[in-house]
Order: sequence, then structure tokens, then C-alpha cells
Amino acid sequence: MATESINTRIAQYLADLAEQENAYTFLLPISRKDLASYLGTTPETLSRRFSEFEAAGWIAQTGQRQITVLDLDALLLT
Repeated sequence: MATESINTRIAQYLADLAEQENAYTFLLPISRKDLASYLGTTPETLSRRFSEFEAAGWIAQTGQRQITVLDLDALLLT
């Protein structure tokens, strides 16, 4: 996983979570700090990438943990 770009790692994690939850809207099961550590990045980078994904129209964020995947195909092309 560490050889992939951070965008790819985040996108794949969100896609996997959406599939696991069988829904496009879900709560992150761990804190953003722990998620950043799991994905091999910093919380600041994770936050920036989530904001970039949101600006691109790929996801929507509600609060600290709720994510809605709006465009899974585009997200996975990152």
C-alpha cells in the first residue's frame, strides 16, 4: 500500500469502506488522526486531500467523520 500515491490510498480506502458499508454515505470508523497514520500520511495532508476531493465533487463531508461518495468512478481514477 505504501508504494501507491496518497490520493490513491485515500480513494481506495473510501471505496472499500463504501463497499463494506454497502452505502455511499458512511461514518469513518476511526479518527482522522488514526486514519492518516493507517494510510501513511499526516492528518494535515489527509484533511487537505479530503478538501480537494470535495472541491472536485467526488465526496461530501458532513462533520468530522461522515463522508458521502458522490462520484466513485472519478474518485478511483485519482
